Amino acid sequence: MSKFNQTVEIVSGEITKMEVQKKRKDRINIYLDQIYAFSCHVDLVFEFRLDRGKVLTPEDTKALLEADDEKMAYSYGLRIALMRSVSVYDCEKKLKTYEFSPRSITLAIEKLLENQFLDDDRFAQNFYEMKQSQYGRYRIQQELKRHGISRLPEVEGDKPTKTAFKAYPIGYFHI
Repeated sequence: MSKFNQTVEIVSGEITKMEVQKKRKDRINIYLDQIYAFSCHVDLVFEFRLDRGKVLTPEDTKALLEADDEKMAYSYGLRIALMRSVSVYDCEKKLKTYEFSPRSITLAIEKLLENQFLDDDRFAQNFYEMKQSQYGRYRIQQELKRHGISRLPEVEGDKPTKTAFKAYPIGYFHI
């Protein structure tokens, strides 16, 4: 559970009231037996077919809260990725600060990668182009390592790497 739902104890009971939150219109407050129990995303109301009168078991509540955690992790990850270009490592680190479950973070990252909101190669390319006028290759490589990227991107027009010896064909003997 994320820090948003960590105070929720897994409860059971009959849904007596459901109301839209005042500030976050995409969230629904769920009341079990006339007492506020938890909130969840509006999509989950339809997915779990929640309605007044439905009885939730502790297993149903736990599954609902886990699905909500996954949905929130993806939502926050999407917000992070759309604000500015970030690496997978940076996005994962930021999601951990919100205390989402490791499973929710993994699923959110996979979905963001699948939908191409996160791309380490694109991030490295943009980072390199932005910093190449200020720093050398070694400094940029060190900065990329801090963002979880182990190599420099392949750049057209980049200087070829110097080799200590001339490349000879295999089997060539130098006399």
